[in-house]
Amino acid sequence: MPEDIEMNHGSNNTKFGLIINGQRTPVPRSFPVLDPISQREIHLAPSADESDALEAVKAAEVAFETWRDSTPLERRTIMLKAADIIRERSDEIAAAMVQETGAKKSWASFNIETCVQLIHEAAAMATQIKGELLQSNSRVDAFLEAGLPDGVLNYICCPRNVAPSVTETMIGHSAVQRVNFTGSTAVGRMIATVCARYLKPAILELGGKAPMVILKDANLEEAVRAAAFGAMQHQGQICMSTERIIVHKSIFAKFSELFAIKINSMRAADPSKDGTATLGSLISPTAGTRFEKLVTDALSKGAKVRGGKPGFEGAVVQPIVLEGVSKGMDVYYQESFGPMVSLFEFETAQEAIDLANDTEYGLVCSVFSENISEALAVGRRIRSGSCHINGATVHGESIKTRFKKA
Repeated sequence: MPEDIEMNHGSNNTKFGLIINGQRTPVPRSFPVLDPISQREIHLAPSADESDALEAVKAAEVAFETWRDSTPLERRTIMLKAADIIRERSDEIAAAMVQETGAKKSWASFNIETCVQLIHEAAAMATQIKGELLQSNSRVDAFLEAGLPDGVLNYICCPRNVAPSVTETMIGHSAVQRVNFTGSTAVGRMIATVCARYLKPAILELGGKAPMVILKDANLEEAVRAAAFGAMQHQGQICMSTERIIVHKSIFAKFSELFAIKINSMRAADPSKDGTATLGSLISPTAGTRFEKLVTDALSKGAKVRGGKPGFEGAVVQPIVLEGVSKGMDVYYQESFGPMVSLFEFETAQEAIDLANDTEYGLVCSVFSENISEALAVGRRIRSGSCHINGATVHGESIKTRFKKA
């Protein structure tokens, strides 16, 4: 959301309301939600302020006193019913995701089904002695309709210009015991600072520059498939997206050829107008401009296009594979958060490990090899929270631990 967007005052003309204590709560302030490609207003979203944040926390505090005594069976029943409701409304939810984020419908549907499966998994764990909280990006009203008691789950949103004060108000409240945040490293750093001020533990999942290491005996067909999925799914806008592919010298040429063929078959377009394109758009024209600058900088400093081709039309950017990326280029260290991946070659395992670790991020990695023992040996030395053997870096079900600034 652009920071200079002006809020509307004195109007409740919003499609969605805040949800506090089980009730849709109208507020006299709103901000526009924009189409990521055309930048036209889709609808207005309610803008919470500090008082709304306090009401949400107070509602959760009161609800906790009774929710904590609910039985595992009661919790399981609610979660399973919520999952059914989300699945029933999957077309409606997917349409909203496509409209608001520029995602392909296939990606939106995949996310919804993953959400349903994760809720099922959480429901199955309701009878186990564990302390995890149910996390989901699904519609809050599905849980309310499923019978979740008022106040257990609250929803507020606000534009960027008031987010710092609203966030600190919530974190600083005595009833808040823990903070969980998924987003950029820059915002995560600010939230961590606020949490430290109030001595609140924080769980952060931030940026990534995920490496995939392909050893000389890897199954190239499987590696190409996993690399393409990890690098290009949702236009590379996933914290776990594959950004660097590190390939053994003996198979580098063959892998590069096969991977280029795969990427050359992909194309990005406005998903609302072209349903045949492989990819959708980035989240905004601003993201597209940043992506273009990274590509242009790399090419101007000697990088070569190995697959795909440069193409920039606002938020719609074409997939691209680069070779010859070096430390003097911005994309070597910066998270691209777009459909771009860089190829590197190595001769020894230590070289591969050094390349994989040469980043300020450490969220996830992947190693491909038919020799599982060797793959595990390499994976253990890559400083990342998760390591996938013979699989893509993008795995929503994996436990999210982290190293460095991830």
